[in-house]
Amino acid sequence: MPIFEHAYHPYDGPLTAPRRLPLAIARRGLAEAFASRLVVLLLGAAAIATLVFAILIYLHYNLPALRILRLAVTKLVPIDAQFFTVFLVIAAVLAFFLALWLGPPAIARDQANNALPLYLSRPITRPQYLWGKMLPLLLLLSVVTWLPGLFLFVLQASLAGGQWFAANLHIAAGIFLGSLVWIVLLSLLANALSAALKRRWPATAALVGLFFIPGIVGGILDNFLTTPWGRLLSPLALMRIIWQGLFRLNVPAYGFVPGPDGHRVWGVLPPVPAWSAWLVVALLAAGCLALLARSLRPYPPIR
Repeated sequence: MPIFEHAYHPYDGPLTAPRRLPLAIARRGLAEAFASRLVVLLLGAAAIATLVFAILIYLHYNLPALRILRLAVTKLVPIDAQFFTVFLVIAAVLAFFLALWLGPPAIARDQANNALPLYLSRPITRPQYLWGKMLPLLLLLSVVTWLPGLFLFVLQASLAGGQWFAANLHIAAGIFLGSLVWIVLLSLLANALSAALKRRWPATAALVGLFFIPGIVGGILDNFLTTPWGRLLSPLALMRIIWQGLFRLNVPAYGFVPGPDGHRVWGVLPPVPAWSAWLVVALLAAGCLALLARSLRPYPPIR
């Protein structure tokens, strides 16, 4: 073709559907996540934990295996709501480390390298950009929380029968809803801090501090002011209250309470209603969304 015929021609090829635009960002995020050895290690730890709990369930219904191991059924861990709660706590810890490693750099790198204007100059909105950044983390956290949890529940129900399934259906709902609240809260907090602080390590330190420092302050309020409401300051305590409500458990919290003679003694703290924990989690999520709406701008406003 002669050089004078190389004129400008607009692109006339196929266009990607708007709903599929965030998937391009998500695919890149997943590729970077699986390139990390720590992510693979945490996923492997989640698989091992699931295997251990599955073996415990299987042993309850395999008498030859119990005879080989010289174990009695009465010595095994009972398969009840507490059993699945312990698994969910282990899975939540692994999910926290995944979010701590993958969440803070997600948006901070784009902010630090001034890449956000390049994203938003294309036919992609800020909510789509945020969804593309959050989707890899949500998928990986699901892999270590509610997906293996429901697998264990289905395994137990298939071995125990339909009567156990009908009587314990709330456990499946607790696994799914409890995991969903945890992974959404982790993803929102990690991405909000990443967008606001614009650097990976400050965002990582802020995420760690947000989960542990308020718990210390809340414990001080509980012990010195004899009030149960200090626990609402800690995201970990909030999830504990929500999980207990979903799994219909009543595990008391301990601290210093007024004794019969007026002196402070170690005892059971008053319970905190579950609705208050749900309300605080909803306010945290709304605050994260507001922070993201303020921080996800291609250029800062000129004043």
